[in-house]
Amino acid sequence: TIIGHTDIFGPIERNVELSRKRAYKVQRWLSMMGIDPFRIDVEYYGPKQPIVKEGDEINRRVEVKLDCKG
Repeated sequence: TIIGHTDIFGPIERNVELSRKRAYKVQRWLSMMGIDPFRIDVEYYGPKQPIVKEGDEINRRVEVKLDCKG
């Protein structure tokens, strides 16, 4: 699962869209590396799940959550 995030600055709608674009960009890159894009889930939260509440740059991120099914 690819999870996109942003900081708290600016309109929430723009930040949600930015986090969506970040997550899908990583999905596209992984698919270019040979991973089937249908195996990659994408989630995006904008500024709703910050690491630092004050709106620090560290909140601008994409997380990768691995789920290994055997």
